[in-house]
Amino acid sequence: MRPLYRGGECRLGRAFYTYQPSVAKMYGTLCKYEPVRPLRLFRLTHTSLRSTFKYLSKNTQLLMSFVFGTGLLKRNQDVTLRRLFLKASPQRSSSGAGGTKGRRVSYSEIDALAMAGFAREYLHKFGFDGAYMPEKRTFGGNTFHSEVYVSKYGLLRREEGQSLGSGQRDKGSIAPSRQISQSMPLTELFIKYCKGTRRLLRPYRSQFVMYLTGGMAVKLYLRARGIPGAAKTSDFDFKFAVPESIRSKSRIDQLAESMRRIMTAHVAGFVRWLRRNGVTNATMEVRELKGVPLDKPGLGGGPKKKKVYRVFNYVVNGHELVDTSLVVVPGVSREHLSLKWSRRFGMPIQTLTRLWKDTLYVLAGSFTEPGIKLRNPIDGDKKNKGIKNAIRTGHLSFLKARTRKGATLIDLARRLIQNIARRNKRRGTVHATKIMQILRR
Repeated sequence: MRPLYRGGECRLGRAFYTYQPSVAKMYGTLCKYEPVRPLRLFRLTHTSLRSTFKYLSKNTQLLMSFVFGTGLLKRNQDVTLRRLFLKASPQRSSSGAGGTKGRRVSYSEIDALAMAGFAREYLHKFGFDGAYMPEKRTFGGNTFHSEVYVSKYGLLRREEGQSLGSGQRDKGSIAPSRQISQSMPLTELFIKYCKGTRRLLRPYRSQFVMYLTGGMAVKLYLRARGIPGAAKTSDFDFKFAVPESIRSKSRIDQLAESMRRIMTAHVAGFVRWLRRNGVTNATMEVRELKGVPLDKPGLGGGPKKKKVYRVFNYVVNGHELVDTSLVVVPGVSREHLSLKWSRRFGMPIQTLTRLWKDTLYVLAGSFTEPGIKLRNPIDGDKKNKGIKNAIRTGHLSFLKARTRKGATLIDLARRLIQNIARRNKRRGTVHATKIMQILRR
């Protein structure tokens, strides 16, 4: 039986829970619960909810339709929100509220009222203990995590010693030392640690947008999508990106110090976590990489050139584990991050579209850009990195939706990969040039 987790108010009884401790911790203090017996849960989707409407009162049906968007358009939800709050709805839609089908709207009081009525009028009559709700698109355009609603008392017991206060968040979600294998690679331990923390998910809107990039970002994304081992990598490259050039040296120093402070606290927390869990000799070293020229175009950036200002490197137990870079990425914003995958990994990560274009930019640029030609997968001095990048690009191209606008880019990317496999640099350069022209538009 899978344990359930709840954050914030740790109480037993009729309430919302989750199977993911990292999600529960976003709501506050983490509490863990064990079911006293296997739970019989109703899988609540648009289709299954519609099938229950004939059993529900009009009031409960309207509440459930509003909360989950079933049988409604977003404009109907928007009107209801305006009436409830007597002003513009607090949740703004990222794509308008026109003819789009309804989506998840979450307010704790309304959610509780709707599910209590649903439990009373349907779940209990048909022998269910509660409901499981898969993740769902929200009214605001993000993704709402999956959750479990337990509708009866006495079905869960609180597991003692599992409450983690705000001062203990850097312990991660796997506290017992017996759960950490001494033979597990440091990279995998860092991933496990990050999944149990929130530090890197905090927004820093007045300073920069932080996100994981490079090979590790692609590796984690592909693994989560069921494509493990696509290309090996062992370090984490975090960008602290600002949307336009920084003109003041004092401002650069201020942002660089903030970047160093954030990541130092996180990696130090990781080292403490290792020591508590049996790796007693864990150590950390912070280095600033000198010789990074101001306004030097960065490698592996995206459709437009980046500018690198400061770089810090974090060495744990002799392994270069984390790089942080203060860079310029024109127009960058938190809208470029995927809420769903960031929460999954405990590290901010870009949307698939931006991840795909950044990876493709490096591959195509290794044929056309002087600063990246070392990574050319055919004859570059670091061609092994280029080969890994070609593999990642290929995998991402098959996950990327074929929109009319993006179809040409996907086709060119696959032709470029075929040229790499045939070691035809001349034809590869032709396709790479066309790709770069599209990315720079």
